[in-house]
Amino acid sequence: MKIRLDENNYIAAYAIIGDVEDSIEVGFGEEVFNNLPCFLCKYENEKIVIDEDKKAEYLKEQEHQSQTYIIQSQIDEISMWLDEYDEKYKEYERCQRFGLDFEGDIEELNTQASEKQRLLIELKNQLKLLN
Repeated sequence: MKIRLDENNYIAAYAIIGDVEDSIEVGFGEEVFNNLPCFLCKYENEKIVIDEDKKAEYLKEQEHQSQTYIIQSQIDEISMWLDEYDEKYKEYERCQRFGLDFEGDIEELNTQASEKQRLLIELKNQLKLLN
């Protein structure tokens, strides 16, 4: 494997096949990275060592990004549901104005919308706390 080091001897890039500019040859395969990004590893004394502090920081950031993504996805899903609810509610009001029957149970929709709105507020607060 060929590796390129940064100014602090952390691995900036590597190649199993081919070459990396300004690289050195080492007798290791990419399994030495233990499924982690190479920039968490340092080359010292002809060994590749995982920097445990950088690894912990990296994993913490990955967890933060994952939680943010999950919460944002839930917010988006609920927001879409509430947009659809708003359209159904407009349809209900139109039916009311024209004296027509509304196809659906508006009370059940209102109950669901209230629950979803409460959850949306909670998720937005969770997202604020993460950031």
